[in-house]
Amino acid sequence: MTVDGDRTHQKQGRQPDESNYEWDYGVIAGKGTFDNNRQPSLNHSVSAINITIRDMTIKSFAGDGIFIGDSGITNNVTVTKSIITDNYRNGISILQGTNLYITDNYIDGSMGYWGGGMAVDVEAERDNGNVAENVYIQNNRYKGVITSRYCTGRCVNIVINGNIKQ
Repeated sequence: MTVDGDRTHQKQGRQPDESNYEWDYGVIAGKGTFDNNRQPSLNHSVSAINITIRDMTIKSFAGDGIFIGDSGITNNVTVTKSIITDNYRNGISILQGTNLYITDNYIDGSMGYWGGGMAVDVEAERDNGNVAENVYIQNNRYKGVITSRYCTGRCVNIVINGNIKQ
């Protein structure tokens, strides 16, 4: 299955802060609802428990390809055997969650919004009380960067190994 975004159309001539198009995610696991203007509304939390994203192509979104865990409970989420490419922000952003598995994917980091080519970014934020625990990022092929260096919240057992930079 392919989920194809509208990055090229949305991006033409605009900066991220002008239209908030950077909120255009490909797949969201554990995020609040969106209002009529496609802005996140965290008044309602959505839990993501026992979710598997497998054998998908997620490409060309103005935001992150996959966004995991912003509100609600995020537990036991697996992303495997998928292609995540050409997204404007991160290939995969992890804000919080427990028992998260990112394995055996091809992830092409973005070169747009953050400019650093983030393939996978574990970014649990202290200010929001986010916790990332038992996160396994293994055996992926990727372009860009895989990091947890922006994890300022409680980050426990973040395992990044066996990944092959292309």
